[in-house]
Amino acid sequence: MAKRAEHVAPKIGSQFEKKYRGKQYVLTVISEGGQTMFRLGKSSYRSPSAAAKTITGGEVNGWKFWSID
Repeated sequence: MAKRAEHVAPKIGSQFEKKYRGKQYVLTVISEGGQTMFRLGKSSYRSPSAAAKTITGGEVNGWKFWSID
């Protein structure tokens, strides 16, 4: 079994921009119910990968997609 990489969430309020297929997206790190979440538009996600998946339509490493690290 492969070891899962652990990432440290960026600070609340951090924003990451990505241009994908001609459209600009902004991911914002928020605190929701005491948990770090990632807001894309009006939706909140538990990980940057989940947010990226809604854009690409497929599995993607969100940490790399958004250039977080």
